Amino acid sequence: MPPYFDTSKKSEINELRTILKNCLAKKDDKRRMDVIKKIISFMTQGVDVSRLFSEMCMASYTDDII
Repeated sequence: MPPYFDTSKKSEINELRTILKNCLAKKDDKRRMDVIKKIISFMTQGVDVSRLFSEMCMASYTDDII
């Protein structure tokens, strides 16, 4: 199958969006950081994660100085 028909990354991005929204609602900081790291790793691999921009903006807010 040609790579442009590969929908596995798209479904994975939608799954990450759902997980990230749930983490924000439940205030689960550990899981939120894991999802952010996964999204950043997708970015470095060249996967288009621009659909997650608004969720990433909301997730980037923190009171933790580190």
